[in-house]
Amino acid sequence: MEVVSATGQALLDLTDALMTIERQPLVQIENQRATVGAQLSAQRTIASRLSSLRRIASDFSQSGSLSPIRRFQVSGETSSYRATAGNTAAPGLHTIQVHSLASRQSLASAAIVGDETSFNPAPGPEGATYKFQVQAGETIEEIEVSVSADADNEAILAEVVSAVSSQSELMSASLVRVGGGEVRLLVQAKGSGEAGQITGITDLEGSLFSQLQIGSGIDENGNLRGTVQQAADAHIEIDGLEVKSSTNRIENVLSGISLSLITVSEGPESFEVQRDEDQVLEEVQSFVESYNAALDEIRNLTRPSDDEGNDRGILAGASTFRNLRTGLRQLLTDPLEVNGVLKGLASVGIEADREGRLSINESVLRTSLQTEPETVEELIGGETGVAARLETFLDSYSRVGGIVDQQIEAAEARQDLFDSRIAAFEETLAIREEALLQRLAELQTLIGTLTSEQNYLSSRLGTSSLLGS
Repeated sequence: MEVVSATGQALLDLTDALMTIERQPLVQIENQRATVGAQLSAQRTIASRLSSLRRIASDFSQSGSLSPIRRFQVSGETSSYRATAGNTAAPGLHTIQVHSLASRQSLASAAIVGDETSFNPAPGPEGATYKFQVQAGETIEEIEVSVSADADNEAILAEVVSAVSSQSELMSASLVRVGGGEVRLLVQAKGSGEAGQITGITDLEGSLFSQLQIGSGIDENGNLRGTVQQAADAHIEIDGLEVKSSTNRIENVLSGISLSLITVSEGPESFEVQRDEDQVLEEVQSFVESYNAALDEIRNLTRPSDDEGNDRGILAGASTFRNLRTGLRQLLTDPLEVNGVLKGLASVGIEADREGRLSINESVLRTSLQTEPETVEELIGGETGVAARLETFLDSYSRVGGIVDQQIEAAEARQDLFDSRIAAFEETLAIREEALLQRLAELQTLIGTLTSEQNYLSSRLGTSSLLGS
């Protein structure tokens, strides 16, 4: 029995040794497939970096008010208004005095006892329906109110409030409890200032608003009946120029300057518009960081072997990405012509080291923003600036179907090919191993038979020896 076991194990070991030899080509293919997978991952990483850099370059390539270089802030203490500056603003000092604020028109009904039904003009058993027309300027709308037969005065006003809330674009309504069990209907124009004032409320079915004494006719002051607050435009004075507005939020009252009026001022209040250097520095820093991240990634993945032949980048043999690295460095360091003079980024405080990585000389950049902001804008942004050139360069690499996409598609195709070869090779090896194991089983059977015969002959020979003695 021990002979069979030892021989069988030897045959198994021989089979494993043979299969290890036959798997060597498969191991080589799997290693090649792993290399392609690593290259594919590296290419996708570069694609992501380039896409981010291209987006930022696109932002910086915008000119005028869209440029990230045009960031402004407002300084100066003002109590009657708040000023904000957009990208279209210009540096300057301005004085503003708020003479009056804009207000919405408000109308109120006469006071009525809430729990009485005297206000309900004997509706039928199914209740009553009232219709009235509201006019503001050239706009006219109709509103319908339904009330139940047993509705008291407060319930009727509540239905009016609900109907106005759901049907009107011109006014809002509220129910006000004024004390002593009395209620009033308060109506307010939705539009601010004189342009939004209500010019009439007319009953079309029933006499609801006539009874409420709102909106029909003119009072002794020449206002719409029921007026408790007149519509008014805001009135301000900017640098000696009078300006009126229907709202207390005045957009672009000066180019790029918006005002939020708070209260009437006792006298003129000043504010100054300045370039927001801190914000511009943050914007430029984001550009620099994105560029450096892309350059570092490409340089790391395309690095050559060290002196001992180790630490080679996975894309070191790819000329496409080596050329990309060279192109990026050249674009950001080559000078551009600005107003007839060749200037580089270093002249405005954006410096490059020998590897092409960028850094910001904050002092130089701040000085440039103060003394020659147009040069900074044209050099970095605009149609012919560094950012525009970078965007154009990156477009050929990072767009859909561009150079990097083509490289990725080629790597994916190679990966698929290796997967097919590996699958076919594994199938062949499985068949080969099955054949070897089948042969092993046959040899084990043969060895068992021979061993049995050997034991039989040995026993026979032993018996013959005993008889002869």
